Amino acid sequence: MKFVSTRIGTASALKACFASLTKGFTALSILSYTTAATCGVLPELKAHLDEFMPGLSARAEGMTSMPPKAYRWVDEMREIGTTFKSSGGMKFGGELFDSVAEVYRFVAEDTVLGQERVGKRKRGSTVEDVAECIEEGVQRKMKRGHAKDEKLELAWRGSWGL
Repeated sequence: MKFVSTRIGTASALKACFASLTKGFTALSILSYTTAATCGVLPELKAHLDEFMPGLSARAEGMTSMPPKAYRWVDEMREIGTTFKSSGGMKFGGELFDSVAEVYRFVAEDTVLGQERVGKRKRGSTVEDVAECIEEGVQRKMKRGHAKDEKLELAWRGSWGL
């Protein structure tokens, strides 16, 4: 235990700010690595990160520890957004972290990674497999003909002419 302040809520604010950076970065890594894999440039992305940002590359590859915890992080991300909005005065923080929560909700509910449990891992132990599992989830969702499929396709493929 570490003493932060005598004020109520200070430790919670620290936790929210810390988790926003760590788990927020993991969500960005999931999006970047999956998109890179889908576009056929994951090896090049990894090489580029290793060359220009080696510490960032190692941190991004920490996303492999996420699958068994993704379901727990959904509400946590929404709470972070609420903290940023109410305590930080940044109303866009809620929207941003609702989107981060959606990344984890998708992983937990729409991919095989959501079935993973700590100590009983079968999938997602490499960034390549995390990306593959997420891409499979996207494809399954699109094949089922969901109303948001077009938005999902745009979110994962982007509008960069790929």
